[in-house]
Parts: sequence; structure tokens; C-alpha cells
Amino acid sequence: MKLKKVNLVKLTKTNLSWMLATLAMVTLLVFGTVSSRPASTNQERVQEIAATVKCPICSGQSAQGSDAPSAQLIRVEIAKQVQLGRSDEQVRAFVAARFGDSIVLTPPASGVAGLVWVIPVVGVALATVLLGLAFAKWRRDADVAMASDDDRVVVERARADLGGGEREATRP
Repeated sequence: MKLKKVNLVKLTKTNLSWMLATLAMVTLLVFGTVSSRPASTNQERVQEIAATVKCPICSGQSAQGSDAPSAQLIRVEIAKQVQLGRSDEQVRAFVAARFGDSIVLTPPASGVAGLVWVIPVVGVALATVLLGLAFAKWRRDADVAMASDDDRVVVERARADLGGGEREATRP
């Protein structure tokens, strides 16, 4: 009876640690997706938006970091849209409509393309759950596989027969 009570205490502590780990993961995901601060000036907004738009000529470079004429044109268009009071998403949609959807470096968060954002989170959550289940199973199997008193007597007799003398069995 006492063994069952100890296992219930361990199970409660284990559940508590999993709940805290899950809470920490959710908190990090929430804070990771929330913007730290909005851009304070129009020029900063233009730079931030240009960083999410690909240079059509340069390979692997954003419109913000490129000096190509087409990247300069895109930055001018972004600046015009910002001056008109459009939101960041509206500016990106305008640039995508004018230059093609492939020019935007960040995929949209809705529709089929939104799966790019959802699949990694679901994968990490699923892996965490599966690891938790595997660890719980291993722990249950380890509890079942513990040596019984009869097993300890057999080991002690074998040690005595081999000349090891009478030693007490130690448990890890």
C-alpha cells in the first residue's frame, strides 16, 4: 500500500513538471509571435517592410539590403504606400499584386500557406507528447522490471558460490 502512495506522489510531481513545461512552451510561443514594438517612424516602417520583400534581381537578398535599381523602386513604392497611411499588410499586398506573390519573403498566415506556420508548432507539440508517453512507459516498465526478493536471494547465493562472500545487494 505504501508503494502505491509513493507512486501517486511521483505521478503528481511528474504531471506538475509536464504542466509547467507546457506552460513555458506556450508562453514562449506567444511572446515569440507578438511584435516587440511597433515602428515609430515611417522610415523605420519602410525598412521593416522592405526587409520582408525579396529583391527581384538579387539572389537571396531583401529589397532593404540591395542597391539594385529594382530594389530601390520597390523601396520607393513601399514609402509611397506608407505615406498614404496603409498598414504593413496592405503595403505587402500591394507589392505582391504589382510584382507577384513570390516577392514576399514571409508567407501569409491564412489559407493553405498558413500551414507553414502551423505545422512546425503542431510537430513540436506532438513530439513533446510522444516523448512524454515514451518516458512514462519506460518508467512503468522499469518499475515492473525491478528485482524481487527471490531474485536478490538467487544473486546473493551466486555471489557466495563464486567466492564473493556475503554482501548485501545494493540498489541504484
